[in-house]
Amino acid sequence: MPEFTRPTKVGDWSEAALKVLRERYLVEKDDGELETPEEMCWRVALAIAKAEEKWGRSPEEVHRLAEQFYELMVARKFLPNCVAESTLVAVEGGLRPLASIPVGEIALRIATDEAGNHTATRRYANGPKEVLCIEVEDGYSVLATPDHLFRIVNDEGAYVWRRAGDLKIGDWMALQLNFIEAAPPVRLQTDVAFDNEIGRPRERIRLPGVLTPELAEWLGIYMGDGTSRSTGVRCAFCQADQDVIDRWVDLSQKLFGVSPTRRKVKD
Repeated sequence: MPEFTRPTKVGDWSEAALKVLRERYLVEKDDGELETPEEMCWRVALAIAKAEEKWGRSPEEVHRLAEQFYELMVARKFLPNCVAESTLVAVEGGLRPLASIPVGEIALRIATDEAGNHTATRRYANGPKEVLCIEVEDGYSVLATPDHLFRIVNDEGAYVWRRAGDLKIGDWMALQLNFIEAAPPVRLQTDVAFDNEIGRPRERIRLPGVLTPELAEWLGIYMGDGTSRSTGVRCAFCQADQDVIDRWVDLSQKLFGVSPTRRKVKD
């Protein structure tokens, strides 16, 4: 490949990033000095762009591609790490295996942590590499190279990025909301023997057969403000919390088919 001049743009590297780069990524040059982060980015950008020669790209086109890769890398918008082709990618419309997306359809909106979705325009096959299997308690797993970054929740409760090779058992990994397949519904036992008439006048109770968000909400209110009696359950609310009272009544009617009785008591 002809000698190409590296772009002048430099990266804004934190001390922590520089420490990791020096320890793991920066190569020692012929004079014994470590290359700079920008020299590393240019070296990697050239290596990636060089693959385009196989598809008939001219040296000038390869140079332009290398410059584009370099600009993305020093801006920390692109890091050449990998996931397996079976990896499910969160795109508009749901989860899709990476290998199932034809090149002609690669311009998809992909979920990121930077102001919503961004457009992906290319897919790269980087050849055989060492991979790690990352698995979470719920059974979801992914194959990725040790340098691939995953978003986790640290000990302070903040989102941070961590290399796959640095993940530890017990780390809390962030999963994309509303893309994971729903778990099967939790079925509840309804064939129980009990006096299913309560109140005055007596009303028959309808037991929910499935745990729903509404039932979980009702149970949460009951656990916080309710009591159990032989005649049923009661919840005590502040009179000022009229919205909570109305919600409790509405949920009770929808879930159990009964209308709670409202009664004011003295302070």
